[in-house]
Amino acid sequence: MTVSSDRSGINVPCGENVTSMHFDDDSLVKLITNEIIEILQLDEDEIGYAVVKDLLENGRQSLVKYKDDIIPKVYNEVMNGTDTRLMSSLKNYFRLNWEILYGSAHSWFISFLQQYENGENHDIYEVVLTRTAEYGNKYMNDYPLLSIILQFLFESIDDDCLEGKDNVFDDLWMTITNDGLQLITKYSEYIVKKVLNEQLKTDSVLFKVLREYYRPNCFLSLTQSSIPNKGNIYELALDDVIEHGWLSNMKSIQHDITPRRYETLLKNLHSFYKKQKLSENEDSSGSVAPALKIDVNDVQQESSIETSESNINQLEIIDAKQNVISTNEPLADTTTDIDVLNHATTTNIENNNAQKDNQEQEDNESTVSYDSKTNSDGTDNMFECSKNAIFISGLPTNMSKERLFDKVKDVFSTCGNITTYGKTNRPDIQLFTKKDNRSILIGTAMVKFEKEDSVMKAIEKYNRKQVPALDNKQINVRFGRVKREKIEILSKSTEPKPKAKDHFEKDQNTVYTEVYKQQQPKRDQSVSSNGSLNRATDSVDTPISRKSVIFVTGLPTNMLEQRLFDTLWDEFSNVGSIKINRKTSKPCICLFKTKGLKPQLTGSGMITFENEESVEKATKIYNAKQVSLLNNNQITAKRFKIGPAKPTQSFEPRSQLLLQPPSVQMPRSGS
Repeated sequence: MTVSSDRSGINVPCGENVTSMHFDDDSLVKLITNEIIEILQLDEDEIGYAVVKDLLENGRQSLVKYKDDIIPKVYNEVMNGTDTRLMSSLKNYFRLNWEILYGSAHSWFISFLQQYENGENHDIYEVVLTRTAEYGNKYMNDYPLLSIILQFLFESIDDDCLEGKDNVFDDLWMTITNDGLQLITKYSEYIVKKVLNEQLKTDSVLFKVLREYYRPNCFLSLTQSSIPNKGNIYELALDDVIEHGWLSNMKSIQHDITPRRYETLLKNLHSFYKKQKLSENEDSSGSVAPALKIDVNDVQQESSIETSESNINQLEIIDAKQNVISTNEPLADTTTDIDVLNHATTTNIENNNAQKDNQEQEDNESTVSYDSKTNSDGTDNMFECSKNAIFISGLPTNMSKERLFDKVKDVFSTCGNITTYGKTNRPDIQLFTKKDNRSILIGTAMVKFEKEDSVMKAIEKYNRKQVPALDNKQINVRFGRVKREKIEILSKSTEPKPKAKDHFEKDQNTVYTEVYKQQQPKRDQSVSSNGSLNRATDSVDTPISRKSVIFVTGLPTNMLEQRLFDTLWDEFSNVGSIKINRKTSKPCICLFKTKGLKPQLTGSGMITFENEESVEKATKIYNAKQVSLLNNNQITAKRFKIGPAKPTQSFEPRSQLLLQPPSVQMPRSGS
């Protein structure tokens, strides 16, 4: 049995479902990709495939970003109305994808969908499917299966409620995933009374999906409380949590366990309530949420790896600060590397919000860098390599979490046994998601093995390799980083830390301060009233190198940004591993552009490697050499350096620590 595709979209033969047709996610994506390229009359190139990928993740609204890449007549046709061929294809895709992702494991979900599709509530079915085709994963939160079911059941929560100031759907989500099933009666005005009464029963679809949602953390709490799984005690506890949320008093099992374990269990369960409420309060107050969100299916292990990955993501200063100021002046007129940074902007596709980045930088001002071997005061870094964990980047982001989890498990199980979470027997694999949308994967993961030699096998076998099981993606594999236990980093200075607004002004010097201040000993720096940095009189006179960064000039300016980015990635990966930005999951390659309505590439860039040896190789192999893949241009590749400035008087407002570029000599005073 096969699935056909014609001008009406992807079709499933009448009476058939996806799971009975041996139809998987990969073939579905290939089929819809070809169909969308035909509908939008796109070329089968990097732009065309990027448009399709965005559509399958974020729905039709994502086409707004690609308006200039689509023929105007075609764009207007597909963006007007909900009965277009594109919308029909997207609706069929998401419907089939739901069956593929959830149908084999949850037959009750397929029955639930078919009741709405073929019954008297078909109009509700069309509304939910159309919304998904329009916005993709926007309203799926961190557990799409639950979100889909809630949208069907609470039919009066329309698009206005989802987008309005008082987001009813978010409130419903926080209630049902925090306070349990019984409190959904607060939202009775949005659901038919008969349906509400049915869903409060233990055999309802909503109860079943909540069992899947609550089970991992509930069972983890029981295990951490040293409660053995005798009889049906775990199932009774789970039902209690589903009914009453994380603050359940667990009366159903209280007399079956010791008082001490009972108190420990309540404490463990309540801790999840506090965590969720904290996240809710942070979101409503506009505070920055934690950088990494773990899939709800991944049991939240209280391990140092989980903590370190969240911290590491916030400490990736040189990688995260890719929104560099730009100008219309030519790059050749600049005299220092700081001028280069102040005269250019990187072309990283996923630019971060500057205000949030500044806040994260201020919050982490006194912490140590992930890359540095020592802190500014000479103490050891708080992070070290884990002997049995690996960090993976470059993973596909268009898979479901469940499918990617299984794929990663299957691939890396060939290198050795993966550790498991106690009695849940779930592999210790953490999939990381975007901090502002936990339903979107960022293509990175952490895997923990039982034995140390499995780590080396994984790195040797898969680092910089294309893996067919992972959509033929080229992935990066390296040692995982964990946080050292019970180490307190103390500053030598006893002076209180100044507030961010007193530390520096938000001017162009902020770029230097945020990106490079961790490389300078704090005792050797001072800040003038205008926000510039002065070097103390006891400063070291030798230049300070950014050891793993090279500065490249002479790059072609007539090449597409993405193509140039990929070419540099491919070319310079030959000399060593390029560092991966934890927030964007992309290589740390900065391409500089001029400012203006139509910014152009300047032919310059920076590349950050994993180690210093790669920098040495890159400069030897590529400096003053012609590179065929770069339009046969002769490029320069030199180490990126920071040079010290002479001590200055306080009345000199422009005094600051200058950055010396590799290709330009610093002018001497008075010359």
